[in-house]
Amino acid sequence: MLHVLQKLQDAWGVKLSVTCALSIAYEEHAQIFGAFCILVFADLFTKWLFLSRKRLIEQGITTPTIFAAAYGIRGAIRDGYITSKDMLKGFVRKILTLYRDCHLGGGT
Repeated sequence: MLHVLQKLQDAWGVKLSVTCALSIAYEEHAQIFGAFCILVFADLFTKWLFLSRKRLIEQGITTPTIFAAAYGIRGAIRDGYITSKDMLKGFVRKILTLYRDCHLGGGT
């Protein structure tokens, strides 16, 4: 019996963290927030891909692949194609639209 109790106490921090994460993940509002975060990330990443592809085309690559565009994101940032000022264009409207979509999708 003592061995069983000892095993229950092993890695108690990990077990507690996983339990908390799972209980939060099953909460409806947490799922809506997670969907919102995924949409914001997807929007940002596709904008980066577009600007990176634009840079590659201007450098003479006629049909860059999506992998080339993804690989070229760092170069696009370095060359000034991707700037924080450009990322803010339409940000508030876009975030409100994504929030509305998540809110309606969640049914709350």
